[in-house]
Amino acid sequence: ADIPHAERLQKVSCAECHQDMQAQYAKSIHGVASAKGIAEAPTCTDCHGTHNIGGPSDSTSMVYPQHVAHTCARCHSDPQIVKKFEIGAHAPVDAYLKSIHGRTLLKDNNSHAATCSSCHPAHGMLPAIDPASTVNKANIPTTCGQCHAEIAQVYKDSVHGVAAARGKTDAPVCTDCHGEHGIQEPSNPASTVFPANISKTTCTRCHESSILAG
Repeated sequence: ADIPHAERLQKVSCAECHQDMQAQYAKSIHGVASAKGIAEAPTCTDCHGTHNIGGPSDSTSMVYPQHVAHTCARCHSDPQIVKKFEIGAHAPVDAYLKSIHGRTLLKDNNSHAATCSSCHPAHGMLPAIDPASTVNKANIPTTCGQCHAEIAQVYKDSVHGVAAARGKTDAPVCTDCHGEHGIQEPSNPASTVFPANISKTTCTRCHESSILAG
């Protein structure tokens, strides 16, 4: 009697099976926006699909590592959405795809390289100003340290890391020197940490600052 089903069906509640994910989503920047009735706010189906839902290990899935950036780009590369909600990062997906992370991910299907959700938790994404956010400045070393554990420890023991841990907001963290979405390897002349660029532009942003000098 139920097949074929009615033309209009009651909206499915993913929370019936995925309570933990729903709880994270409800507190996230996307979930809060959706609860306010903002139509553009992504819900489960926007990122996972409908009848075509697959897991992260499924190469046809929207959340397969090599597809994540393109899934996020559906909103974050939409000029109208970016303008309407004043999303600060400029063309983050394009920058990511050209970065060492993006290029490594797409080369030989390297699934170990960072994707959007490596830094911005897929279900629990919080705005950067939230102290609990993985991309809040105070948490950046820990976030990057998920992959770069040894370097993160060296940083935490450094004068910069110690100052940051003490709450000095002027102390640089990973993204201050390496950038965010468009990170390049040190051997790339376009990188902010390419040897010729370090003393000319990267370090001088702080060490020639009139604010710090004062």
